[in-house]
Amino acid sequence: MMNTKETAKKIRQELKEKFPFTKFSVRCERSGSINVSWTDFPTERAVEDVVSKYEQVQRCEVTGEILSGGNLFVFTCQTWTEEMKKKIETEVRNNYGESYLNDRACYYRAFNETAEKMYQEYLETLENQKEASKQTKKTQQEQQQADVKATYTLNEELNGIEITFNTVPSEEVRNELKTNGFRWSKYKKVWYAKQTAERLEFAKMLAGEAKEQTEEVTELAEATQECEHHETLADAYNVHKSLIDLIATNRQFNDTLRMTDLKPYVVILQNAYYDVKENNKYSFVQSIDVYNAVNALQNSELFNILKSEYITGSEHDNTQQAEERKEAQESINIDNNQQENEQEVFSIIPKVQENALNLQFFSNPTSSGDVLNLFDNIDLTQEKTLISDEDREHINKLEESYRATLSVFENHLQQLQELHGQYGDYFDVTEETFSFLRGDVHEIEKRIECLKSDFISKICRYFTKKYNITIDYESIRNKYNTLVTSQEIISEIIEQLDGFSFIEKAQQEIKSQLQKETSYIKTKVKNNKISLNNFFYIDSFEIQFGKYKISYNSYDRAIILFKALYLFDSGAINLSEELKERVKSLRYSENNNVFTTHELNMKKIKSIKLYKNGRVDIEFTSSHYAREFAKDFLNIVKAA
Repeated sequence: MMNTKETAKKIRQELKEKFPFTKFSVRCERSGSINVSWTDFPTERAVEDVVSKYEQVQRCEVTGEILSGGNLFVFTCQTWTEEMKKKIETEVRNNYGESYLNDRACYYRAFNETAEKMYQEYLETLENQKEASKQTKKTQQEQQQADVKATYTLNEELNGIEITFNTVPSEEVRNELKTNGFRWSKYKKVWYAKQTAERLEFAKMLAGEAKEQTEEVTELAEATQECEHHETLADAYNVHKSLIDLIATNRQFNDTLRMTDLKPYVVILQNAYYDVKENNKYSFVQSIDVYNAVNALQNSELFNILKSEYITGSEHDNTQQAEERKEAQESINIDNNQQENEQEVFSIIPKVQENALNLQFFSNPTSSGDVLNLFDNIDLTQEKTLISDEDREHINKLEESYRATLSVFENHLQQLQELHGQYGDYFDVTEETFSFLRGDVHEIEKRIECLKSDFISKICRYFTKKYNITIDYESIRNKYNTLVTSQEIISEIIEQLDGFSFIEKAQQEIKSQLQKETSYIKTKVKNNKISLNNFFYIDSFEIQFGKYKISYNSYDRAIILFKALYLFDSGAINLSEELKERVKSLRYSENNNVFTTHELNMKKIKSIKLYKNGRVDIEFTSSHYAREFAKDFLNIVKAA
């Protein structure tokens, strides 16, 4: 772990690389904190995004409050020059109206938003300048290389080839010369090599004798590249529209594919579907990605088998036979199809049936061997066994409330956008009363994004709290837009379980936490007792008052240890109420009430004893249990 000075040095270095045009002051304080200050841009939020990861703040796992000792805080302080402040206030006056300068609450919000906008415009201008500079430099280099002329001479006396240029050739040409065996002669100022048929052809090409052929190949490559460049994601989607629509809209089919090795291709096509529907100009999916994903799926025997089980003659089939069936049944089944489509769109989390896949094709004895191999790619019971009816009911209610709230905000946003398009510019100029209209549109857009994040967070917190596991919420939030469904969130959570159930994942995390806390301390196993040296630390502040208490940091270790002991004894991942009270008493008690023998009276564990030197003794009811705990929870294979 880095000390405060090393951390400050790292922060200073990263800020210099990230914002080369700004001078930062990074200072260490005696309190163990770091102060970062600067003038004008970048914005405070941009700097906090960089320095926040260097903070080291420990919190109590039970109460959530900040623990004393060992914390490292990083504070940011931004100041504005009078010139820049006046520029921002002028923009606030033009965009929001004079009233925002007089109302302090509105002023700070408008000032920060305007500063952020000006900073983004500054970055875009800087990026455009860099791009223009690169393009100019590239054009100059291309022009220079176009003017480069090479001539070759056959040295009959030495049986060699000598190549000269009218100016310095590019690095690419020099590398080609070296690859073909040519070396630079400082004395004669030529590139020379022994004469061979291949080198002679290469020299002729450089001299321009193969120029026409090279230009034809270049023009053909440029034409092909231009054709590929102009093909949009929408074009690729339209080519395979029926297949992509099937994968994106058939939830049950989509979920089944996601439990196989075909998941990456399914994700690409689903993202392409949403990007085209939303007319997203900044999609990360390219047309070539769509073609590659479709080809991979169509060439997969597993995909074709699953597709035949889910697809019907009335939905998403490209074949002529399916089209004929669709036309014949259209007049009869139009009402039924309408109901099925509505159910598919508005269903939250469809319940997984016992036989989610139609396995009739397994009855064919000729294909049984192939099908058995395909079973390795599908976990038919994963979601069914992981998500209980109680979980499903709770999450369905969450999604229902999310959809209803999102609909209200989106309707409100649409109304504001229509008003702004109709009257916004007029009122911004002539009437200060309506100058907030533009800001309100931006606020609603932010609220909608926060609503999506909160929806994902609530589902993640539900499983985190219930099953005592950690979930990478940020990766899920950054991956999806407001169209995210609870089914997609659950699929991401299940993927993070790495094949374990929720209970198994919690058990693994409890074991890993204890192994991490004991990896650097001396552990002794003898008979039915395990001793952990220096496991606890004494609160040095309380000692001066004659009180011996464990430190706040050690309190977190106590929680980890008791969780591991209770898991080992009962298999439960959450502490019982009795043990919770016992752990809390360790935090607020002192002297002999802490550093003594605590009887636990469990099936496998008899007692635990704390010493003032930081040692902990755990007494088990038998030596067998002591060795078993040491092996499974402390990663000690050999025990005395």
